[in-house]
Amino acid sequence: MLAGLCLTLCFLPAVHTLFLAQLQFALPASPAVFSGPIPYSARQMRVLSRTADKYPDDYLLQVGRATVLFSASRQQRRKDHTLLRMVRLADLFPLSPGVYAMLVRYLTTDHMGEQSKTPLSPLTLNLLEHVITRGKHLDPDNAFWPVMQAALELREGSTSLALRDFSAIRTTSHWDAYLYEQVIGQWRLYSLAYGNHGAAQKVAPLSMIGFPYLQIVRHMALQMQTIAEQRALHGKTDQAVNIRHQIARLGQILRNTAPWSYEALFGTDLTLIASTDKGASTLHLFYSGSWPRLAHRYLALLRKAHRKPEEEWMMHQVEKSLRLRRRMNLARYDASYPGVPPGIPLAPLFGLWMTGVCLLRQLGAFVLTALFLAVLPCLPIRAVRIALPVVFALTAAAALLFCKSIGSEPVGSALLVFSALSLLLWLELYANSRRKTNWAGRGAPRFSLQNQEAMLICLLILLAADTLLLWMLQPFLASQHPVAHLLSLIAGEQTRSTILDVLTMLSLQLALPLLLPVALACTTLHSSIRPLHMAQRTMKQMFLPASVALLILYLLSAQTTLRLDNRASNALSQAALNDRQWVLTHTPAQ
Repeated sequence: MLAGLCLTLCFLPAVHTLFLAQLQFALPASPAVFSGPIPYSARQMRVLSRTADKYPDDYLLQVGRATVLFSASRQQRRKDHTLLRMVRLADLFPLSPGVYAMLVRYLTTDHMGEQSKTPLSPLTLNLLEHVITRGKHLDPDNAFWPVMQAALELREGSTSLALRDFSAIRTTSHWDAYLYEQVIGQWRLYSLAYGNHGAAQKVAPLSMIGFPYLQIVRHMALQMQTIAEQRALHGKTDQAVNIRHQIARLGQILRNTAPWSYEALFGTDLTLIASTDKGASTLHLFYSGSWPRLAHRYLALLRKAHRKPEEEWMMHQVEKSLRLRRRMNLARYDASYPGVPPGIPLAPLFGLWMTGVCLLRQLGAFVLTALFLAVLPCLPIRAVRIALPVVFALTAAAALLFCKSIGSEPVGSALLVFSALSLLLWLELYANSRRKTNWAGRGAPRFSLQNQEAMLICLLILLAADTLLLWMLQPFLASQHPVAHLLSLIAGEQTRSTILDVLTMLSLQLALPLLLPVALACTTLHSSIRPLHMAQRTMKQMFLPASVALLILYLLSAQTTLRLDNRASNALSQAALNDRQWVLTHTPAQ
């Protein structure tokens, strides 16, 4: 039966893929691996490169490979030659505007961020101007190009050219930074390289999407607001009103046509920049009743210039922007994780996925415990009396080190192992003191049917308790999934595990294999059998049934996980194509 279960794990494709992904995470040597790989190691990058090289004419696959390190550090991107890959991509697919949009996003992130004060090199400047011009030619109705061109001109100090480029927004009708091509390309690349891991794989590229170019756009909008106020002070009222109108027009385009709802939410910010005075704080503005007190100078300017239609239009834009803000703010709290659309069962999926990891670690710990007890010699009582203080001291040292290291998993594992061994040795001394005998020199005991029944009952009770705990602690297990940490980090939440979290996780993984020999040893306190003998003998006899039981539980968990994963994966695919359901909550640093 055990061989049949192992064959099921090895040869059923879906179970095999899930098993390998969970096994990688269960191994102590690879704690950062999970079912949706975010490849940063050289070995993983080689796997992705070989996969992309097999399909040189597949545009989306090549986009996925070129952009796979977009969210990595600048050093990692340079080591992978990300810029060179995208330039080569533009040569291979010259009629695809998405390539040029990705080049603009990459170059502006590295060279035009608020942190970057150094002037652009002539090569970078020429490359940016070339790709923006090429993008305008291929996609003339896209507001992305004139906005990035205006931001570039302002960065170089050409205010008049920036105003000219910015005014071209009135001839555009939509906004698209071509982020979807990056996400879908990475989905296809991961699926071909690692196999389709479903929802966990899909949510990782979606969550790692960054919007640093929007911060550049916001910085440009604030500069335009300053220019508008300066023009108003110099009596150029029409110019000041038109500049603000163009900022609000850009916000309207983003709000109504941007493919990502985070971009749409950002459009509301641009509308409020256009309609409020310089220095006004609009971060927590959700209702239009508070808007007039933040726009005293702007409203006075409109009334002085007798621009009543403009005032009414701007009030309408502000109301629509604030309505969208309220709706998206509500959507953040009606989801399994911040920023994830409602209806996607990520939390139960992550809980079941981590349940499989716990069962695999329990099986591994059970094997190690059985091997340890098999090689442990039959200690005389004198040796037990010497060993107990030593093991107890090691337990105390591990406890102190565990508290000092704030929940280190290896130290926590050692603490639980030493605690179980201390308890086993203490039971040996306690049973000997009750009988006032010395067991040195006695042979191995004979086990009756009653002993075997006690072993089976202990195993069944512990397995039932283990299953019940794993079921009751599903929300906790879901929070320990690496993608859950990633989503919480993106939302700006602290995800640092506490000592109690680490102890709970280790207990779920080690309690069954450590408590089983202790529980069986306790059944000998009213018999003539030594507790240590009982633990050694019964672990040999219980190894096969316990392993089969754990494998059956794992297979049941895997089947449920695969069904839920398929449902969540389909829901994610639909949500990623719905421009008002995917509510990403990236921090400004992203």
